[in-house]
Amino acid sequence: MTDKDFLPKSFGIGNFQIAFYALFILLGALLALFLSKRHMKKLGYDPKDLDNVFLVAFPMGLVGARVWYCVFQAHEFQRANFFLSILACLGFENGKFTGLSGLAIQGGVLFGVVAGVLFVHKYRRHMKLSHCADVIVPTILLAQAIGRIGNFFNREVYGLCVDSSMWSWLGSWFVKQMSYDGVTNALICENPAQMAMPLCLIEALINIAGYFVLTQLVHRFTSKKGLNWVTTFSYFIWYGLVRLFLEPLRNPKFIMEVEGSGIPTSRLTAVLFIIIGVLLVAAVIVNKYILEPKNKDITTLVSKYSTWFDSLPRNIRIILEAIPVTGYINSILYRISKDNFTCGVLCIFVGPIFWIIDLVTTIWKDELIVFAKGPKLDLATSPNAPKEDIKEEKEETKDE
Repeated sequence: MTDKDFLPKSFGIGNFQIAFYALFILLGALLALFLSKRHMKKLGYDPKDLDNVFLVAFPMGLVGARVWYCVFQAHEFQRANFFLSILACLGFENGKFTGLSGLAIQGGVLFGVVAGVLFVHKYRRHMKLSHCADVIVPTILLAQAIGRIGNFFNREVYGLCVDSSMWSWLGSWFVKQMSYDGVTNALICENPAQMAMPLCLIEALINIAGYFVLTQLVHRFTSKKGLNWVTTFSYFIWYGLVRLFLEPLRNPKFIMEVEGSGIPTSRLTAVLFIIIGVLLVAAVIVNKYILEPKNKDITTLVSKYSTWFDSLPRNIRIILEAIPVTGYINSILYRISKDNFTCGVLCIFVGPIFWIIDLVTTIWKDELIVFAKGPKLDLATSPNAPKEDIKEEKEETKDE
């Protein structure tokens, strides 16, 4: 088999080659931006305010996807020294740029969402953060779906070997695309009567379905109940479940894992997505139905966290800091309660570093370092945010 027998991976404009995979990723991101702007306009915001959010979140998503892949597939980039390993991760070999092969969507989602949230929190104070999140985050599923179609052009994200007759109804052309490796054009399965399950297309369809579930069911129900953020956090539950159930169907050759550990990182991340999503949805429900009737809310409780922690006996604080889990959580909550939301979010990614710093400073100086303060985290409606209108909300859900 030759490349002429398969879908092209790229097309040229003069001497410039454009990969279909990259094109589909960009198309998915632009579709997410278009839908987000459309929905934000219906809520009374200026849709142009999302342009800069996109210009921050999208590149950071790509960076996160690459960083995530390089970290968990570090053995692929081991070179003679650390500097050459970093260059290999950046796509350079022997002084030449050879391309960036390998992206991990979980890292892209985390970096992109966090970058977008931080940007809105700091530079779009007139916008209600939950409005932006509940509108934008579900569109990520559509962007991921289109990106998976790019995987199909690249002939990757293979599933387990299955009997070709199961998919023959899609034609011999389709079967051929999933029968030969996208790098060497060799048979994927030892048995010529088998092909790789088209996992990329299966996940694309599930992600499209997920978008409509989140926007037409979850958001429609929760917006009427005033449960902001549930749609956003439900994304993590949905996508975590998708990856948890689909990963066992992936061809073992293409499952990411820390070398020698035997633990699939994508499955571990999927479980973490589910746990985080469930806990955050539960927090929203507790805040709405338990705390609010008592004239309390989570934001107020978090703002008082640092005062409570500082009031504890020194020995207790040291013990809590010495335990990795409680120390990690404390690093996040303490800084958010000190109006340093940006630093608190960064602790989520570099928690071990902050945990060590906090442990040392607690023992040495009996205090935690809180760097520069930023704007307070305000999950309530911003003073300048458009008021929610039930009738408008109903019209929005019909149009979606």
